[in-house]
Amino acid sequence: MKNTFLLFAALLLSLIVQAQSYWNKVASGTNHHLVSVSFGSNMVGYISGTDSVLLKTVDGGNTWNNVTHTGMDFSLARPDIVHVNFVHADTGFAVVSNFENPVYVGTLYKTTDGGSTWNVVNGGFAAYSTFFSDANNGYVVGSQFFAGKTVVAMANGVWDNGNYFSWQPSDFLYTIDCRNNTCITAGDSGYVYRTHNGGTSWDTVKTATDSTIRSLKFLNDSVIVAATDYEMGGVMISTDMGANWHYENSLLTFFYPKMKSVAVSKKDSFIVVGKVNWDTTGVILWWNGSSPMIEGVEQAMNSVAMRNDSVGFAVGNNGLIMSNKGIQVGINSVQKRMSLNVYPNPSDGRFKTEMETAHSVKVYDLTGRLIYANETKQRNHIIDLSRNATGVYLLKAEFNNQQIFQKILRQ
Repeated sequence: MKNTFLLFAALLLSLIVQAQSYWNKVASGTNHHLVSVSFGSNMVGYISGTDSVLLKTVDGGNTWNNVTHTGMDFSLARPDIVHVNFVHADTGFAVVSNFENPVYVGTLYKTTDGGSTWNVVNGGFAAYSTFFSDANNGYVVGSQFFAGKTVVAMANGVWDNGNYFSWQPSDFLYTIDCRNNTCITAGDSGYVYRTHNGGTSWDTVKTATDSTIRSLKFLNDSVIVAATDYEMGGVMISTDMGANWHYENSLLTFFYPKMKSVAVSKKDSFIVVGKVNWDTTGVILWWNGSSPMIEGVEQAMNSVAMRNDSVGFAVGNNGLIMSNKGIQVGINSVQKRMSLNVYPNPSDGRFKTEMETAHSVKVYDLTGRLIYANETKQRNHIIDLSRNATGVYLLKAEFNNQQIFQKILRQ
């Protein structure tokens, strides 16, 4: 696996982006921001969002419908369902908080009837996220009102008194993941905290970032992938169970993204989603088993989860749901992949784009400044950067509410 990640880093450092559209939009029926997604089974999944939105699918994500639910307490201070985590098709947990400002608010709820009715569990602190191996064993993380970063464990249905890693109530833990006997949690200020004994004791590790760690997942027994708010290093990797961390110095720095969520399949593959730092669009990065892939989407992405080993669902602002369903090997109804061809690349400043569908083009420099735009939708474009400085630029092609990014080199 170490050699795999060395290959991953080397490939990401290259100038070539796979300029294809692998992710497809799925109708959500809402314009609210979607902020969390979880599948309790291969066919049954849930998406939560702002203003008490809760969606459910019973057909593997083909269609999503609003759930009429009771038992959750919403207010101006906590109007949103910021987290869902289902351990079975009908049994799961949710956190009601404030997506934009979770300080002092955050209530954990549980359902056993597929999201229709909810009951409060273990109140008394500002919950934000969870990990559960089953309905009676797991962890909740967030912030204690007068003790900052908080993690509380439940073993065989019984909650402990919690562990606290800060004295500032504005300091949050946002994510937790477990594998075998080790659990790791993270949040503000770039620290991670680990336990090897069911939450009785925790150690503290400073990572490579000072920014907020929004999500982390075990890829295997030793490798952990983390998503951070640091736009110059949106993805961090640890290869020793979280003891040491390094940025993936990759194409991600070219997009200046703030990454929000990580999902991992059982095939040693992962997906990371987030937001481009210099506009409102989103980014999806994934590892397809042999090479890294990256794709831009029309809205900031907030969460991603796997339906099964190969099919992922990512959710974002303004009701956006994206899925790679229908494109993976072995799945029926394979959809056509849209390719962007740019040549010559490198060039002396004149580039031509070709696609099978009409598209508009924009070009950005390394600071994210827009330097060229042609909003006309056509199958071919001539882009003249001969008066611009030599160097690397980012080309964005937009078509049918989709986006493809590709690096171009002006010599």
